[in-house]
Parts: sequence; structure tokens; C-alpha cells
Amino acid sequence: MNRKLIFLNLLLLAGVALAGRQYRQHWLDARAREHAVLNRKAQAAPVMPAPRAEAAQPLQASSYLPVAQNLIFSKDRNPVVVIEAQPEKPVPPFPVAHGMMDLGAGPTVILSEKAGGQQKTYRGGDKVGPFLLASVTKQDLLFEWEGKKFTKTIAELKVKEKAPEAAPAAGPASPAVSTIGGKPGVVPHETTTPEALVQAQKSIGPGDNSGPGIDIGGSVRACSPGDTSPAGAVMGGYRKVINDTPFGKSCRWEPAR
Repeated sequence: MNRKLIFLNLLLLAGVALAGRQYRQHWLDARAREHAVLNRKAQAAPVMPAPRAEAAQPLQASSYLPVAQNLIFSKDRNPVVVIEAQPEKPVPPFPVAHGMMDLGAGPTVILSEKAGGQQKTYRGGDKVGPFLLASVTKQDLLFEWEGKKFTKTIAELKVKEKAPEAAPAAGPASPAVSTIGGKPGVVPHETTTPEALVQAQKSIGPGDNSGPGIDIGGSVRACSPGDTSPAGAVMGGYRKVINDTPFGKSCRWEPAR
């Protein structure tokens, strides 16, 4: 038993000696490589010639003008502010005037917002479409729109009628007499004058003056005194219209359509 232990110890001692020898050999090889690397001379790299520097330009104050005027980070900024003027809003069409009346409480004008529109009575302070009728006088009308004021006369606001074609000369035409409901009425002719119309109505007699009266503008005729024809009656190309107003009944003859 002791022999075996001695043999095993000798074997382990031999293994340790062999391992120590190999370790020392590796250490010697590493030292040799280290000395070889440290003692090796480095080869100098070729030196390239430095580029020739351009001559510096003299400073000019004008070259810094864009920096002073513009924002550095935005090229479209500049001190000149351009304010684009807004196009002026066009004035809307003015109302159409059909006449004026004064029953003692101040002048009242008959207007329609557009040609062929419904006719209404207006006084100062009323709204007529986009316009404000600021004041009404016997001479003119004052309108306000978007802070602007416009003065118009009744003649300017009336619908311009086309001039009738020239007809061959003829003798003075007499007003024709028509009957509605068995009652005679006067039908004015194109060339009938207001004086001839009044004389013709007088010749018919009191209480029978049915039919359009004198022209009050805008192709509208007034009702004659004593006109007994009903509302909606058509005579001589005109239709009788009766409306209720704050001042009572409003009677007129409009062109029949």
C-alpha cells in the first residue's frame, strides 16, 4: 500500500515539473515577441504638401446687408411689408321706385327691392333689402349701406321704359270706353294725354269713372276718383290692385301680365 502512494506522489511531482517547464517556455516566447515588437523601427509615412491658402478678401460692409435685413433662418423675410388692398365690395342694385305720397304724416315712398318685385310702402328708418332708408323727403331719398350714404331721386330709381316706336301721324286719339259689369270705364290709349283722360272720365258721369287713371311712374296708373271696379279687374291692359296700408286702402292699376 505504501509503495502505491509513493509511486502516485512521484507521478504527480513529475507532472507538476513538466507543467512548470511548459509555462516557463511560454513565458519566454512571449517576452521574445514583445522585445521584437518594441525594437521594430516604424516607417515614416510620406508627408503630403499642404494646400496653398487663398488670399483673404477685404471686408465689405455691403456684404452684411442681407444679414441685417433678413431673418437668418428664412430667406423670404425682409423689412418691406406689402399690404395687399382688399377689393372694394360692389354696391348692390338699388330698389325700384314706383311713386310717393304724403297723407299728412310725412312722405311715404312706394318701392320694390327689384324690378318686378312686390311693391311696399316705406318711410325713413325702414330696411329695404340690403339698404337702410335713412330719410325720405319730397325731393330725394337717402340710403345707407356698409357705412356709405347714397342720395337718389324718385326719377333715378324708376324703371326706364323703352321709347315707343314711331307711329304714322294721325289725328288726336280719343279715349276708348269699355264696360265691366255693365258699367262704362275709360281705357287709356298710348297717346292719350292726362287732360284728355280726365275729360273723358268726366263725360262718363260721376260714380262711373272705372278704369286706370293718370300715370304715376313705373308703368303704374292711379285709380280715378269714384272708381267702382272691383279688385282684379282688367281694363286696357291694366289690372286693378287694392292693398291695405297703415294709411288705409291703396289703389292702383298695374300692367296686366
